[in-house]
Amino acid sequence: GMPAGAAIEQLINDSERELIPKFMRLGFHDCVGGCDGCIDMANQDNKGLMEPITNISEIVERYDETHSRADIWALATLVSADMSITGERPEGINFPLNFIGRKDCEGADAMGIGGPDIAMPSNDLTTHELLKFFRDEFDFNTDEAVSIMGAHAVAVATRSNVGFGNLGKEEGWVFEAEEYILDNRYYDMLLGDTSRFVSSAPSWKLELVHNEGDVPSRYQWFHEGEGEVERPIMTNTDIALVRDLSGYMSIDEDGIAGKVGCVFKEDSEEDEQHSRRRLSSEDIPVVCPVASQTIERALEYKFDNELFLYDFQAVLEKMVNNGYEVAEDSQRKRLRKPKMANRIYPHERKDNA
Repeated sequence: GMPAGAAIEQLINDSERELIPKFMRLGFHDCVGGCDGCIDMANQDNKGLMEPITNISEIVERYDETHSRADIWALATLVSADMSITGERPEGINFPLNFIGRKDCEGADAMGIGGPDIAMPSNDLTTHELLKFFRDEFDFNTDEAVSIMGAHAVAVATRSNVGFGNLGKEEGWVFEAEEYILDNRYYDMLLGDTSRFVSSAPSWKLELVHNEGDVPSRYQWFHEGEGEVERPIMTNTDIALVRDLSGYMSIDEDGIAGKVGCVFKEDSEEDEQHSRRRLSSEDIPVVCPVASQTIERALEYKFDNELFLYDFQAVLEKMVNNGYEVAEDSQRKRLRKPKMANRIYPHERKDNA
């Protein structure tokens, strides 16, 4: 029969590639807390994941003798990343599934709905909190945390699901997000050129978006480029890669989290001179300090797409192996779930499935 990877590729092509960001989001949400093939749909942060879960369920069933559901979800994440490289592909970038044998959780239905309620990270993290989350949850170092965030080049923000984005629009973190292209554009959106990476960066402004029903209202950053129809967004957690918002973020008088008391950058050189003359005045906005721990790596990625893709491939594999560890033994390398002796074995495959 057809290898599982090829079946997923066909499914993604049939969706006109629209499943790419959805499978990548599913992979991330599944692997927080360890990749276990389960999503608790009662958790508001998982809204919108029914679609990828339903779409992949037939393939999960078809390959259940060789792959767990968590394995198939991991494979869908990797195949999606692979299919989102449409331009120049550096040698050795192909996002293979190197291990199988992930364990599906208890207490979910056959599709993977249910299981433990796993908290997702906030969209209002400071640089320090962002790095702590990725270190504690995935054992990512600082550079790995910076590179996994580049996945947002492929993402679209569906306002009715997550509360971020622009109503009725399929827009994301970069221009032409709907092309689902994985490259270093995310960093390009946050940084200017090397010598003036703060002042020559795109302009980001904070806004409050009011959402209906059970979707929380949000503070988000938006960018309006001259002559651009699209209006990309960033969350505070994205901005945290280049600005240190600690001490500037608060909950507003209506209880909405993520209000920020500093600006991304001075509006223009004219404003800058203006503010130098009137430093005492209270209405001069404070420019958010630079996030010194992460900004240099983000700059490297902005200027080196190949470096970004190599690093991203490595960190995405680490993400889909979360909760399992490599144990060396006489026969072969395998991954073992800490304290549970669950193992992931090398995925024997004749092709790039």
